[in-house]
Amino acid sequence: MIAAEIIGQVLDAGGQISVDGADLALTAPRPLPADLLDSIKAHKPALLEALAHPDPRTSLSAAALAELPAEDPTCPAWRVSIAGPKALNIDFTVRSAWTVSDWGRFARRHYGPHATVVTRAAAAPLASPDLPGVSPELQARLSAEDLDDVGTGTLTLGTVQAFEQAAIAREARDLRGFFEERAAILEHDAGLPRADAELEAARITATLARNQGYLWASLRTALADYPVLLSQLPNKPGPVDALSFGAAAVAVLPGGRVVRQGVFSGAHEVKP
Repeated sequence: MIAAEIIGQVLDAGGQISVDGADLALTAPRPLPADLLDSIKAHKPALLEALAHPDPRTSLSAAALAELPAEDPTCPAWRVSIAGPKALNIDFTVRSAWTVSDWGRFARRHYGPHATVVTRAAAAPLASPDLPGVSPELQARLSAEDLDDVGTGTLTLGTVQAFEQAAIAREARDLRGFFEERAAILEHDAGLPRADAELEAARITATLARNQGYLWASLRTALADYPVLLSQLPNKPGPVDALSFGAAAVAVLPGGRVVRQGVFSGAHEVKP
């Protein structure tokens, strides 16, 4: 982690550090502290490796990186995207017991009151015994405290199962409203035929479901009244993990930059 800390310190000082062949390229608006320059020289091999195979967390400030929770294999994998002033976009994945509120406070503390966590997803089940009658995707959303409450009987399996159904209903309601609004705009404002408007709206909605970590069951429920669209969606457990309805995997921006479609962070730029 020392390389990530050094990179964070360079960024905090307003500088930039990158790979230039077998060397490091370093720029800054003013001289960097002598101890930081000594660290860069001492850890040059680690920096070259880190910059050649970047970890998105190196975009965090040094202070934020120091507060970032340690990886805990018993916890869900959170996909955290922080947006803030000056086009800030940071996207990374970490296994942690932190809650959504914890991540929100973390973002505002280090990147200002207007910084927000714009997307998050528990991407994998907890490494814990199976809970009877509880799907793996819901287990992935339970914290260690939730599991302890289930074990002690404070939280019953019936309550957990009811929570899952409520979550699917809530997510499906959000997705359906989003889909219908986009379809109406595309039909009436953009002039697309209704079928084309619904298909394009479904692509946008499925991308939103993936970025928000919503369940496939929620997306399928949202489009249950559209059998042609529904037939194109996988019927499998877990969060939405792929683009659907033929959505392009990448997009070409006006300046010629190629980026992954539906991903908020510039860290996902596709190199030619």
